[in-house]
Amino acid sequence: MNFSIPPTSRLYGLDAAAIPHVVATAHALESGRVDEAEREIASVAQRFPRQPEVLRLFASVESLRGRHDMAILAMRRAVEQRSRDALYWNTLGTILADAGAYDEAIGALRRCCELEPNLALAWYNLGVLLVRCVRPAEAVDALREAVRLAPDHVAARALLADQLRVANRADEAAAEYR
Repeated sequence: MNFSIPPTSRLYGLDAAAIPHVVATAHALESGRVDEAEREIASVAQRFPRQPEVLRLFASVESLRGRHDMAILAMRRAVEQRSRDALYWNTLGTILADAGAYDEAIGALRRCCELEPNLALAWYNLGVLLVRCVRPAEAVDALREAVRLAPDHVAARALLADQLRVANRADEAAAEYR
């Protein structure tokens, strides 16, 4: 089969044999099947060790395995190549947060929100991290944005309500809980 992948695609640089493994890795990670994801990405990573999407998925597996240094290194390499891709900044932010590098993680998630201001997941991730870092005013702002973009995002709405309640803004908190 002869096909062409545009340079803007996250799959650019992969061959037809590698693509199903990359897709299977992503699906396995979404489903929490880390062993399967690790098996799927292993052979592709050997053949395409510098391809950004392979690096991103490899970094995700490494992070879930607790191998934070390898995960951060791989994700930084991916971001270097796709510095305008919000998903890559979001992944870097979550990996940095998992490694305990909170200030860097906040910076990466803020960059993600700058690149893709309509990405509710990024605003939610930023809000969660700001809550974790005891930065309540900033957390409320990020969570409000997540809720504005995704009104049905129950976790964002509940966390926002919790933050408002802690800030003694009972009426606002009650409205969010409803």
